[in-house]
Amino acid sequence: MHRLMIADDEYLSRFVIKSMIEKKFPDIEIVAEPENGRQAIQYGLKLKPDIIIMDIKMPGFNGIEASRILLSELPHTQILILTAYDKFNYVKEALEIGIKGFLLKPINETEVVQTIQRIKNQISQYELQTDHDEHVEEKIKTVRPLIENELVSAFITGDFDAERIESYRELIKENDISSGFFIIITPSYNYIRQVSREISYRKIRENIYEAASSHPGLMHKCLIGSRAGSNIAVFHTMQNKKPDMELAKEAQLIGIGLANRIKSMAKIETAIGIGNVHSGFNNLWKSYNEANIALKRALKTGGVVHYNFIKTDYNTPASTEYPMDLETLIVEQLKLGKTEAAKETACEFISQVINNSTSIEAVKESLNELITVLKRTIAMSGIRLRRDCNLSMLTELGTIRDLDEIAFWSKRCIFNLIDHIENKNNSASKLIGRVIDYINKNFNSEITLNQVADEVGLSPQYLSKIFKENYGINFIDYITKKRIKYAEELLLNSGKSIKEISCLVGYEDPNYFSRIFKKDTGCTPSQFRLQKAMGDN
Repeated sequence: MHRLMIADDEYLSRFVIKSMIEKKFPDIEIVAEPENGRQAIQYGLKLKPDIIIMDIKMPGFNGIEASRILLSELPHTQILILTAYDKFNYVKEALEIGIKGFLLKPINETEVVQTIQRIKNQISQYELQTDHDEHVEEKIKTVRPLIENELVSAFITGDFDAERIESYRELIKENDISSGFFIIITPSYNYIRQVSREISYRKIRENIYEAASSHPGLMHKCLIGSRAGSNIAVFHTMQNKKPDMELAKEAQLIGIGLANRIKSMAKIETAIGIGNVHSGFNNLWKSYNEANIALKRALKTGGVVHYNFIKTDYNTPASTEYPMDLETLIVEQLKLGKTEAAKETACEFISQVINNSTSIEAVKESLNELITVLKRTIAMSGIRLRRDCNLSMLTELGTIRDLDEIAFWSKRCIFNLIDHIENKNNSASKLIGRVIDYINKNFNSEITLNQVADEVGLSPQYLSKIFKENYGINFIDYITKKRIKYAEELLLNSGKSIKEISCLVGYEDPNYFSRIFKKDTGCTPSQFRLQKAMGDN
């Protein structure tokens, strides 16, 4: 049912138009018959009719003035001007403000019916488009977390396709995602010590993710990655147009607000590390690494730490820059069973910490942290240490006061740890085999790099690297080709519809599936099926 208002100061004119419409259009309801321009504005704003027939000459506001005011508030209302004039200046002004047509006096029934029918068709088309747009928006809302996670993973690893990044950006309707900073969130050590073992890391991460993703200050400025290990990575868009320290202060306030929200909503104390603002997709990984370094400090001191403030804090033992990149490399090498490479990297770590130290206590702190991180990360990743591994050596560190002795002790301790790793089931080839097995079983459902990385116990960025080294193709493209291959089989060997096949291979939106299929094969699914059928005949 469409709603229509007739605005005319002549009763007879209103009566004639009303009679014609009620006779020809039973699905149109006449909601008001204002007698002047002021009433037309009042009734129009209150009742919001779909169609308005507006006389051009009325007391108070004329039809053009009243229409201009109404269209400024109700831009989708269809207004027809009723006039005895056909002068160009009236027509030009009416068209400029968005009038949809004219009805000339004296009233002609055929003209009225044809014009109203045309307007009805336009309204119906608009409503269909609106319904479609809302449906698309709802679908985008559903897949947005997956898209955000893929973008965050790409920024961290530096392994991305510019065309794919741009298509993702357009899909989630973000203006500029090429500049910003990383925030890394994890439960604080104090919180982990207080909660029972029955509360899993997964549950804690889910609670943090829910609180962070619903933060009103972040929702429209951030891309939130999925839970990886015990951390959640958030990319906050921000232009690099201010001094570094000013940007750091802004980011610090954002982090504090985020920590407070998580504590209020999820009742979880967090440690948060924040990196500097960087611009260009090729440089965003730097902010992630900086945020990781800041997170290490935050885990020790509690609260929110920005990387920029660590760099300027030269008066504390912790001012030694912790070689996060080397720590990460050691952990990944151990998970892959590359023990000799891990030992070489450990020696480099020890040398770097000692050479860059400001005090013996700073050196001890860094080495103690490396050993603790290695034990915890290895245990969480399912890589077992032999029971006779002597973990009590950490207590010796407090008594050593000589740097050379510290270097010898730390090398012996770390090498001893590495030598006791059960690595026979953790070779690179077997890990990649587990990845492929997982993909084969789950490619037709929601699957992300972080999800698979969690499954095999590697970081997303390292998994992305070794995956491409082994297969010559990135993770996302591999899954896409897997899905397209399966779709081709279904198109050839089943009578299922395109929509059904789309769902079976992991795409909820058939239109998006068709675009991906065409990009890979050069033709749409329907064309592919037809071409193969004709070829067989």
